[in-house]
Amino acid sequence: MSNNNEYKYTLPKCVTERILWAVQSMEYDGLTPLLTIEIILAYDEEFCKEVYDLEASGSWLEVTKEFKEWRDGRMSSYKQYMVLHAFVNGYEVAE
Repeated sequence: MSNNNEYKYTLPKCVTERILWAVQSMEYDGLTPLLTIEIILAYDEEFCKEVYDLEASGSWLEVTKEFKEWRDGRMSSYKQYMVLHAFVNGYEVAE
């Protein structure tokens, strides 16, 4: 059951760019949701790039230093949840 007051996280632009890029690949190339989340987070960037190159038709979006610092910084486990939540429910872009 959904309501109009669902919370949306405000995420840095480097995060929302990866989400948007990966979701487009999921829609156009048929990536599974689980693989899409793994590719967004890209903890094993080499593996994710290899899988992406095999499964998707687009170009790999390099994981930026800014994204890595956000992903690996304080409360990193919670940030995984934030990405999953944004993937499912949408997000706001920080200015």
